[in-house]
Amino acid sequence: MKISQLINQKINIVDYISKYTDLENHGNVLKGCCPIHGSEQNKPLVVFPNTNTYFCFACESGGGPINFLADLEDIPYKVALEQLAKESNISLVNDQQYQKEAGIEERYTKKAEKAVRNVGKVKAYLHKRGFTDDTIEAFMLGEENGTITIPIKNPFGQIVAIARRQFEGTPKYKNSYNNDLYDKSALLYGMEKIRRKDHFNSKDTIYLVEGYMDAMSGYQMGLPTVAYCGNEVHKDQVTTLSKFIRPNVTIAYCPDNDQEGLKRVIRVRDNFQAIMPNTNIYVLQLPEGIKDFNDALIAGIKVDEIPLVHIDRYCVQWVLSRCKHDEDRFNQMHDYLKTVKNDLVKSDIIKELAELWDRPFEQLKEYFKTSKEDLDELVKEADKTEGCLNDLKRLYERGELKTGFQQVDNCIGGMTKKQVLVIGAYSAAGKTDVAIEYILRQLTVNKSRILFFSLEMPKGKVLERMIAKIVGVRLKDVKEIVMSGDERIKQVIDKLDERLIVYDQNDLSIFEIEKRLQAVNQKGLLGGDVDVVVVDYFGYLKGTDDFEGASAQAKYMKYIAKTYDVVFCMLSQLSRKANTYEEPTMDMLKLTGDLEASADVIIMLWRPEKEPNISMEKEARLRNITRMKVEKARDGIYGPTRMEFKYNSSNSRLEEQITS
Repeated sequence: MKISQLINQKINIVDYISKYTDLENHGNVLKGCCPIHGSEQNKPLVVFPNTNTYFCFACESGGGPINFLADLEDIPYKVALEQLAKESNISLVNDQQYQKEAGIEERYTKKAEKAVRNVGKVKAYLHKRGFTDDTIEAFMLGEENGTITIPIKNPFGQIVAIARRQFEGTPKYKNSYNNDLYDKSALLYGMEKIRRKDHFNSKDTIYLVEGYMDAMSGYQMGLPTVAYCGNEVHKDQVTTLSKFIRPNVTIAYCPDNDQEGLKRVIRVRDNFQAIMPNTNIYVLQLPEGIKDFNDALIAGIKVDEIPLVHIDRYCVQWVLSRCKHDEDRFNQMHDYLKTVKNDLVKSDIIKELAELWDRPFEQLKEYFKTSKEDLDELVKEADKTEGCLNDLKRLYERGELKTGFQQVDNCIGGMTKKQVLVIGAYSAAGKTDVAIEYILRQLTVNKSRILFFSLEMPKGKVLERMIAKIVGVRLKDVKEIVMSGDERIKQVIDKLDERLIVYDQNDLSIFEIEKRLQAVNQKGLLGGDVDVVVVDYFGYLKGTDDFEGASAQAKYMKYIAKTYDVVFCMLSQLSRKANTYEEPTMDMLKLTGDLEASADVIIMLWRPEKEPNISMEKEARLRNITRMKVEKARDGIYGPTRMEFKYNSSNSRLEEQITS
């Protein structure tokens, strides 16, 4: 485990930030004045206990304890890390990985500082490029052996490599080799400058440019600018960007003004759609004769006043440039418009095409709305008996995904992908604990890749229960294990990290869940497509407050299960008022018709110990007992439908009570 991760485990960020400002509880977060930029009236600083992080919506400082100290005292990230390691009694001397990384930073920092002392030799050239002494100093530009040295910093401000602008020979720019702290395909130059608002009036728009000089030019113009320093934007650089910017920020991409630049825009669009599908991406096209941001700086052009064009509209030029005949243009644009998600942008594109092709807007709108598949393509979706038999064989070959609960599997034989499992329970009947048990058993028994949407419980508390169950301790003992840096935490991480992703936003609809499933699959975050999706629970889905919305989302579960080839598990709280200790029935499910119709398997839970006025003997016998009943199994029932589990508080597990 990295030193930074150990520090994050040891230091409670709520306690740490509370030393510098008063924090007030606001639901699952805490808010206060920001001591970093000195806010006094409003409270833009938000602390997230569940992730041990913070974010200031005014100065945009954010991260963990190390980031907070570094920004608060305006000290290098490494110095803040070492200070907190000392406070946490974490030894750095024997940590080989840390010493290796510290050596890399120290080596390049010394080189940069030495070269800075010689910057006078190249100042005339830099001034000619339009740079002021303040900009030259801000980027630590220097000179070495007849080249301009450009220190490359990671998002935390550590110098991890050096680029050189050569005046003789090729290439014009030469970078350090990749190392443990530097990956050229993932790093964005200038990222450390845009993490906070120190140098910019606004960060509502971030400019993405090519090359070091362009990033410096944007900085000098007062624009938050990062550079990809290569031929085109790499997917890993988009991933880096996604970690450090707010979702509502606009990205203004500035390609070179030539045919090659136009070709790259379509690939940039594809990368952003794959990794940041909901981000607004626009293209900034510089005036004729202005090649890049540095030209704009020298010419005195106000870049932020140049109109931006949505990247979907901009790429239309590239799509049409590849077509020789009208038929090709119609077909290519039909396919392209399927990839445009924003309906208003799509409408704008159709209007532009109507003018370009001199055709009525409504005619084109209708054409692009209709499906292009011909009869041959449509009948591909149909299968005769032989095709159905082949599909059945594939199901048999793939096998069943056992639930991991022996009694349930004896009853239903297991689940198969494309099926929906609904678990219904009274309030406080332990449905979340059963869901977590189900997830852990899927990980163990089937090695499944799992996406868990915990709409009610914060993800930190979800992990707390998982730790207790995996390590085999009482729930109340988990805090000591986590805060002490117990080695058993590594056991939990090893078990979960490669196979489980948790979302805990409580305002998602079933359709937004689908988008996140798509994103996880497209990015390959779990090393392959998701096998199981678990949602806790139906009543917390956005848009289920009225009958129509709830009905639509209940039906959509089956669509997701079949389309993405997953087992879709939905928890649902029973809506009918009843005695919570009595055996529930399927008609108690909220919107029973639609949930029941979508479900292939329905399991009901209840806690008989909640029965009032029972004898002490019966109360003792029923304590911590959860009963389950298989209410529906589309593929048939092969064993007893009722089963019993007991919660063992000493190891936090649900243990099956199997009688011979």
